[in-house]
Amino acid sequence: MDVSLTDFDGLPARTYISMRAGETRRQAPARTKELFRFPQGSYRNLVVDVFEKIGTTHVSLADNGDKLERLERLSVSRSNGTKMTVGLKLEMHTSELPPNPAVKANHDEVAVQAKNYLQFHGVQKLLQEMVHALLAQKPEQPVEFMSNYLAKENDRLTACAPAEPPMDSKTIPETSPATLDCTEYPGFPTTDCPCQMPNLDGHFSLASEVMKRDPTIYDGLKDLSTATGTTFARVIKPGIDSRGHSLIKTPGLVAGDAECYETFAGLIEPVIGLRYSPLPADFMQPSDLSPTTVSPGPIDCFGRFIQCVQVRLSRNLAGLRFPPACSMDERREAERVLATALSELDSDLRGEYHPLPGADSWPWSQGGMDEDEERLLNGRGITF
Repeated sequence: MDVSLTDFDGLPARTYISMRAGETRRQAPARTKELFRFPQGSYRNLVVDVFEKIGTTHVSLADNGDKLERLERLSVSRSNGTKMTVGLKLEMHTSELPPNPAVKANHDEVAVQAKNYLQFHGVQKLLQEMVHALLAQKPEQPVEFMSNYLAKENDRLTACAPAEPPMDSKTIPETSPATLDCTEYPGFPTTDCPCQMPNLDGHFSLASEVMKRDPTIYDGLKDLSTATGTTFARVIKPGIDSRGHSLIKTPGLVAGDAECYETFAGLIEPVIGLRYSPLPADFMQPSDLSPTTVSPGPIDCFGRFIQCVQVRLSRNLAGLRFPPACSMDERREAERVLATALSELDSDLRGEYHPLPGADSWPWSQGGMDEDEERLLNGRGITF
């Protein structure tokens, strides 16, 4: 948000304008076209303060020497001749800075997070409907009425959710935490689609919305599959098995490999258009992997605010299907390719691959990392 001072009248000389939006304050001399720039956010109001300069003094920092702490008592003269005193304590930091104090959470960010939470779970709409019903019926026991209202609403939402298959503890194999279960989730098939599109009434995903609006999309894609074997059934299975919620619009589909974006573009592209914005026909995903475009300047030139910086890259491997469709053999091949490639990096980047505890897929580390290694890596925040 940008705020400009267009004009002013009646202000004395040497006046300063101070503006505060949320937790951010900007201050400058009162002069036309002065720009006050604030971070992007949802602000309730803008506080404008007008200050008149009543005195000035200076503190020399050139002759501080080796002193790490210094007290100053300053005398400031007002324009009418009266004297004022100001006490200052100056602390000089060495190269090793003390731990940063906890930073107060930005009030506006907290407000935005709270608003998003209420919208995501439909809380605001639910409370409005409950209050309307309360005022319409005016029961003798309003608290009991609201309690019963919320209980009935909870039962209704539970009834709308897809039933999960019962799980018998005796049939669950005893496996290590790192063992992957390749059993398909029960429900909609992953191989062949039914001849007719399933009844999507009560389904709220974006994919369901697109197919309900144009059922010919299902008819045209149901028999297709990619070269690696990803079927249309596997792509839409999440949106068929899970009905979702009217206030929570999930995509309701997954891509099993890169070819899905072309083979099933008739459904995927409309869903992307609803989720984000329609893509132009000539759209190309921008890619810039040159390190020269990264600024060499310090992120925190004062060394007071940034404690660490972590960069995580997420890429898919050519020739291997994505997690929603890949087999156990493909997962192990991905592990082999990545671990081998990373072990062949230059000495400054070369590291050691630590499989998760209990993993037996990497022949050079059967059983995965031990407890000490896991504790060390978790402490450094580099496990994933």
